[in-house]
Amino acid sequence: MEEMKEMVYYPTRLEKPILLLDTYIDEYRILIYNLGTHPCGYVGVPINHPLAGFDYEDLPIECHGGLTFSEKGDGKYFPEEYWWYGWDYAHWGDYVSGTSSEYNKKWTTQEIFEEAKYVVSQMKFLNEFILKLFDPSFLKFLYKFFEIEVLPVLKIKFSVSK
Repeated sequence: MEEMKEMVYYPTRLEKPILLLDTYIDEYRILIYNLGTHPCGYVGVPINHPLAGFDYEDLPIECHGGLTFSEKGDGKYFPEEYWWYGWDYAHWGDYVSGTSSEYNKKWTTQEIFEEAKYVVSQMKFLNEFILKLFDPSFLKFLYKFFEIEVLPVLKIKFSVSK
């Protein structure tokens, strides 16, 4: 892991964000930026990854305040070979320079990194689920259960060969 820089809050938003951390967990890349008034966390998935290309509202990922960003890397702040998902620390109860009480939470880079690791673990789970879902043997397994109406509420029929 590269050196982790500490989050420092500035009175106003910075013209250019400060990179606090750039590291990897397996194929997932983590970036943490200081925007001056507050930090943001990002996890990138390789552009050919099953989770690449989704709108942030379409992924069931839990993180601080929920995902608020998703797009292909721009090559400036986000490497182009990744699809990026992000979240911010500018919600009620978070310290945001110029608008917050001194009693609001000031996030550390380490705390944001811990959140990013949690996001990666959820992405790994979703990736495994997607891979299993499209595995023919798993589809046959699901079909058996739907045929015997284990989950009749869903009323889904799969067209898979038996």
